[in-house]
Amino acid sequence: MFLVGITPAQTEPLKELIAEQQGVQGKAQLAPTVAARLISIDGDLVADRVAHGLARRYLNTRSVTWEEEQLSDTKVLEGAWWKKGTTEPVVAVADEAAKTLEITPGSMLELEATGHQIRARVVALFEVDAARSTPTAEFVFNPSALAGLPVVYYGGVRVKPTAVGALQRAVYAKFPTVTVINIADALEIVEQVVNQIALVIRFLSAFAILAGAIILAASVAGSRFRRVREVVILKTLGATRRHVRRIFSIEFLTLGAVAGLIGSILASAFSGLVLRRLLEAKSHVDYPALLACIALTALLANVSGWLASFRILEQKPLEALREE
Repeated sequence: MFLVGITPAQTEPLKELIAEQQGVQGKAQLAPTVAARLISIDGDLVADRVAHGLARRYLNTRSVTWEEEQLSDTKVLEGAWWKKGTTEPVVAVADEAAKTLEITPGSMLELEATGHQIRARVVALFEVDAARSTPTAEFVFNPSALAGLPVVYYGGVRVKPTAVGALQRAVYAKFPTVTVINIADALEIVEQVVNQIALVIRFLSAFAILAGAIILAASVAGSRFRRVREVVILKTLGATRRHVRRIFSIEFLTLGAVAGLIGSILASAFSGLVLRRLLEAKSHVDYPALLACIALTALLANVSGWLASFRILEQKPLEALREE
């Protein structure tokens, strides 16, 4: 559950109230935020760096925060986090924002917050674990850099589903200005939409697999005459039905494995392209899943091939030679 619009005076009483409620899992985590607008980077106006695309969001007011020490769910990628008690205005920037704004450790940022000018030196680039209940800010300052500015706290807490209603009523009764949002409701709506999209994708995938199996079986059936001659020649040369079955199986498995390999490579490439370019998300190759797809494709090709050519093994060599 998310807690929105908490004043500094309400933070400690709110934590105590939440801790007394039944079904609360862990402590409530609250984080201070200050509304600020990024003005310049190393003396260059931000508008000159983000003229197009989604990056223009950095021209608007953003929520920034402060931390005394590095949090456990924060990983420093470049530079180093400041030591506790640092008085010089310093800031750590999220990795994605740093790439978009071309920020590196040592850059000087200038921001404006409620008429106050903030100049801070970038000392670290970081990334944050996405599975967290506190707000994620792209600019994290040391406390002295934002001292004296208007602050609003946001946060979250994990609660058992059966205790959500009681917690909402308790918080509203004592802190009516604090908004409590049950993220489970929003996630349920998102899950329904994702499930519908996944259902369509699975249907299209099943249709493509079925069509591929039919095409493979048709191609094998279309080459029946050539395969009959192959079987006759092999049997005439002394090959047993077991040897012929092994030859055909190797052929079908090879065709299926090659098709599965090509399909897996194309699927990984296109899905990675969609994730990075359209959704601006990270992607990685799931090798166990690719190997499983290749194996299943080879098995499917083998089954489809044999369904179309099983009767060929019953062909008598003498009958085929007479037709010749």
